[in-house]
Amino acid sequence: MKALRGILALGLVSALASVGLGLLPTAMAAHGNAPPPKAVDLIWANGQLWDSVLLGALHGNVPPQTLDALYMVAGQNPVSAAAPGDSDYNGGRWLPTVLAWVGAGAPPLFTDGEQVEASMAAGDLVVVGTGSPFLCPLTNPNNS
Repeated sequence: MKALRGILALGLVSALASVGLGLLPTAMAAHGNAPPPKAVDLIWANGQLWDSVLLGALHGNVPPQTLDALYMVAGQNPVSAAAPGDSDYNGGRWLPTVLAWVGAGAPPLFTDGEQVEASMAAGDLVVVGTGSPFLCPLTNPNNS
C-alpha cells in the first residue's frame, strides 16, 4: 500500500505543479507582467476565506523563516498556515507547497493549516513539490 501511495503521489506531481505552481506566472502573464488586482484564488486561513492581492515574485536569497507555507491540494483553494492577526504571519510571503492526497477516499475540504499539517503527519497528504516564494498578502475576510 505504501508503494502504491508513493506511485500515486509521484504521478500527480506534474498535474499539481501545473495547477498550483502555475498560478503566479499565469496571472502575471494575463496582465502584461503587471500583477492582477486580486489573486486567482481566494486563500483559506483559520477556517476563513480571505481576499488577497498578488504583488509578485520574491527575488534573491529569501530567508526561510520569513515565509509561510501555502498548501496547495488539487481541486481546493490554497490553505495558509498563518493569517493576519497570527503572531507568526509573515505578511503574505508564501512558499507554495504542493501536496497530494494519498489517504483513503476523497480528501476533506481543508480550511486551516493545522488540518493540513495533521493530515501530513498522519501520512494522508504528501509533499510533491515546492514553488518559488512570492508576495500575496491576505487583505480581508471574504464574506461573499
